[in-house]
Formats: sequence, C-alpha cells, structure tokens
Amino acid sequence: MDGEDVYRARIAACLKAADAEPLSQMKARHLAAARSWQALLDAEIERKRSALAERAPDR
Repeated sequence: MDGEDVYRARIAACLKAADAEPLSQMKARHLAAARSWQALLDAEIERKRSALAERAPDR
C-alpha cells in the first residue's frame, strides 16, 4: 500500500464514521479529518506530478 492508498483509506474511514455519527459535532470532526486527509492526498499527488515533470525531457 503506497501513500496515496493510505490517504484514500483514511478518507473513506472518516466519511464512513461521519455518516454513522448521530451527533452533529462529532460528524463535523470526522468531516474535518476527511478534509485534512484529502489535503494531504492532493499534496502527495502534486508532489509526484512535479517530480515526473522534472524528469521528463524537454521537447
């Protein structure tokens, strides 16, 4: 499992917990955690994209 898979699994777990949570404050916490994991996933994807762009030959 690479970093992206871990982030996606954490996002899914947070969303599942938010869906099952009856208390609005706890639901909001789970959704905030999911947003944080999504930000980390976006950063990881951008980092990989940048690394690939640096290695690609200029045309």
